[in-house]
Amino acid sequence: MNLRNSAVNSPLFQHLHKCVETIKGVDHIVCNSFPKLESPFLELISGVVPIGPLVSANHSKHQPSSFWQEDWSCLDWLDQWPAGSVIYVSLGSMTILNQRKLKS
Repeated sequence: MNLRNSAVNSPLFQHLHKCVETIKGVDHIVCNSFPKLESPFLELISGVVPIGPLVSANHSKHQPSSFWQEDWSCLDWLDQWPAGSVIYVSLGSMTILNQRKLKS
């Protein structure tokens, strides 16, 4: 198996590559962040406009947020523990927006 070719052909790599190509030549990039959280990184890229943190107001509808198939097996593990005894840490996330959501 050629790992380099498999990585280049992955959906995540293809999406990120398309994003990088799309933002070349733009004046500004709006991102869901804020300076106190990521100022060293925000300063590395000129034209970044942090406007966050933003939270979706639509909690009633499930929206996929991954390129990978969802794996709910962690819920079986989680059910083994008493309520309030597990800490969830998210080290980042990404989602794909359709044209309508992007415009709104």
